[in-house]
Amino acid sequence: MELNNSNDTKITPDSYNKVKLKRSPLGDAQNNLKNSFCDHYPQNHNSLIPGKQKNKIKILNLFCGIGGNRHLWNNPNYEITAVDLDINALNYYRHLYPDDSIIQHDALDYLLKNYQFYDVIWASPPCPTHSKARCYQPHFIEMNLYQIIYFCQQYYQGTWLIENVRPYYEPFIKPTLIMGRHAFWSNKNLTLIPKFNDKKPDKFDHMTSKQFPEYLGFTINHIKGNGNKTKFYRNCVHPELGKLILDNLLRPNPTLFQYHGVE
Repeated sequence: MELNNSNDTKITPDSYNKVKLKRSPLGDAQNNLKNSFCDHYPQNHNSLIPGKQKNKIKILNLFCGIGGNRHLWNNPNYEITAVDLDINALNYYRHLYPDDSIIQHDALDYLLKNYQFYDVIWASPPCPTHSKARCYQPHFIEMNLYQIIYFCQQYYQGTWLIENVRPYYEPFIKPTLIMGRHAFWSNKNLTLIPKFNDKKPDKFDHMTSKQFPEYLGFTINHIKGNGNKTKFYRNCVHPELGKLILDNLLRPNPTLFQYHGVE
C-alpha cells in the first residue's frame, strides 16, 4: 500500500484518512494483490490511526518482512503498525496478522514523518551488506542501519530497538547487545535478557522453505503469493527471541536492587 503524500507534506494522523491505492504498472496480478490491501483498510481509517486506540501500546514494526519478530506479540494491549516496501512480504504478513495496520511504504520515510506517534519502534533494516557471507566480495556497506540508530538517538523520545546481523566488521556504533547471529542497538538496558536458546540447525544457510516452519514455529507455505519464501523465512528474527526482546523493552527500568539480584 502506498501513502499518497508528497515529499514536502508532513504526515499527521489525520492524513491516514487520505490513503489511496495507485494503479500499479506491474500488471493485473500485482493490482489484484494491491486491491486486497484495500479490502484490509476500511473507508474510515480511524481504527488504524496511531493514538486513536486509548490505553494501547503503539508499536511500529519497520522493515517488517513477513513478521517473524512479531509472531508472539499477542498482547491485546498492543496496537501494531507494520511497514515494508515489499508487497509480496506484506501479503504473507497480512494473512498472519490481519488485525495489524499494514502499510506499503519506504520505511525510512515513514519513520521520519511518523516516529512521534508511537511508543515503541522496532526496526530490522536489510542486513546482506553487514553479513559475513558478503565480506569476501568487494561491496559498499548499506548505511541505513546507522542512520536509523542515529535518528532514534537524537530525536525519538520513546523506546526503540534496531536489529541486524552481527556485522563482520567493527560496528561504527557499538551494539547494546550481541546475541547469537544478531546485533541489537537500543536506548534500553538489554543486559538482563535471559540467554536465548537458539536451536538453529547447523545447515541454517541451506535450509529450504519446507524446513523453516519447524524451526520458526509458523508457516507461510499454505499462503498463495509471490517472492522467495525461503529468503523471507531466513530474514526472520526467531519469534521467541522477538518476544524476549520486546518483553524486556516494555518492562519498567530495573532498580538498583534488581541489578544486584535482589527482588
